[in-house]
Order: sequence, then C-alpha cells, then structure tokens
Amino acid sequence: MRSFACFLAILLLSGLSIDRSHGQVRTTEPKVAPKTYLVEMRAKPWTTIFEWLTDQTGTPFVSKHKPPPGTCNLITKAGQRYSQGELIDLINDALAAHQYVLLRSPTCFRLVPADERIDKSLLPHVRLEDLPERGHSEFVETVLPLRFMSAEDYAQEVRQMMGVFGEVVVLRQGNRLLLHDRAGKLRQIVALTKELEEAQTRVYTLDRVSATRVAELLRQLMPEVGNHPVIVHPPGK
Repeated sequence: MRSFACFLAILLLSGLSIDRSHGQVRTTEPKVAPKTYLVEMRAKPWTTIFEWLTDQTGTPFVSKHKPPPGTCNLITKAGQRYSQGELIDLINDALAAHQYVLLRSPTCFRLVPADERIDKSLLPHVRLEDLPERGHSEFVETVLPLRFMSAEDYAQEVRQMMGVFGEVVVLRQGNRLLLHDRAGKLRQIVALTKELEEAQTRVYTLDRVSATRVAELLRQLMPEVGNHPVIVHPPGK
C-alpha cells in the first residue's frame, strides 16, 4: 500500500494527468511526420526562390523589402530531403551575403534586415516542445519556465549566452523568462538550463510515512519549494 501511495504522489506532484474513468495515465497522440523538401536551385532569381518556397509550403511571402538582386544557387546532394527548418537555414545562409534573414510566422514568410534589431512583434512565439522543429537561423520568441532557479538572477547569465540581437525579459509571475533570439541559440540555453535545474532536484526517502503527507509537510516547512515537483521514493529505492 505504501508503494502505491508513493507512486501516486509522484504522479500527482510531477503534473501527470490520470484518466480516472479507465485507471490509465493519459498519453498524447503521436505527431504526424513533418513534410520534407527536395532542393535544387541553379542561378535562380530570388523572386523565383520565394515563389517556389510559397508553392512548396503553402505559406505566403509578405515583405516590404525588395528581394536581393542577382541570382542564388542552392545545390544539394541528390535525393537529400530537408525539413522546413533546414530549408529555411539553407535560404538564410544564402541571404546572409545580402544582410537579410527570413522570418517564419504562422501566417507568412517575411524578409527583414539581418543587421538591425528585429521588431519583437514580428517574431513568432514558439513553445519549448516545438523549438527543435525550427531552423538554427530562425529568430523566434519562447518562454522558459524555471523550477528552482530565480528568473531575475538567472537572466543575467542568459544574456551573456545570447547573440547580438538576443533579448531576455524576466516574467516574475510564474518565475519565467521570455527569450528572443535565433532558435539554435535558444536550444543551447534551454539544454543548459535543464542541466542546471536537474542538478538542484531534491530527492527524499520515506520510511513508514505517507508520501502525500510528506510532500504536504515539505511545502509547509520549505516555502521555496512552492509548486515545484517533489519526488518521494519508498525505502530502498
């Protein structure tokens, strides 16, 4: 009975949902495999490349800036397919010589100067779980929640890890950070943050005490725990 109580406490405190009607933990539906693209462009005008991008992805191209002059070559290995994020990286690599960068929002592609700070209202908001799907070069916005570290204190370290135009805003409500930067840089910051947070995880061992009761007492005696997950193991684990 005690082992079951410990297991239940871990589920409840770590935020997992339980389907009480069937007695099973709910699982999410598997994601559909993202579409991939074949790329082969030889001496194509930039206007043609943006038209091809719109035809392939179904996403309109909207920009107040004129496409760069001249032509572009995107020559890849025969049969090699690319995700949309990788495709945008290829295009941004070519656009770098013209000091432009391509933004991808839910509604359109947009061409913006790469040597100027980008209007934050134009940046697409991306959930942490969707960040890996973005190209390394894509500028995005995401929210990074912190479990144990102080958002205000950690923000100083995050700023030092960001690119030239990266920005971090402290969201004291919920102890979170609002981050603006290239997706590749943000993935590095998220990975490092996860390591730092895991190093501060608290683990306790029970002996003849209810796991749920111990968790309640810990929250009362240690206010800094707050709503963070508390993992309580039965003896010998």
